[in-house]
Amino acid sequence: IFPFADTLEYGQDMFNWEIFAKNLCKVETCNFVNSFNSFLDFKEKNKNWYEQLFFVGDEHFTKLGHIILADKLKKEVFNN
Repeated sequence: IFPFADTLEYGQDMFNWEIFAKNLCKVETCNFVNSFNSFLDFKEKNKNWYEQLFFVGDEHFTKLGHIILADKLKKEVFNN
């Protein structure tokens, strides 16, 4: 799973995607790959994280956002 920009900005107090997806994978027996921490780490280290990770006014990733997600998937799926 990966976060939307609003999730990175406002958190998950109203609905937690990580818990939801983790529980769903327990029921459906799927592999759970969570990239939230990769994006949260980037956000903490970069003042202009939104413009760097997302197209402004859009929830789609920029090239950098895709790279972060791909790196996480590569590590979790192909290196295990």
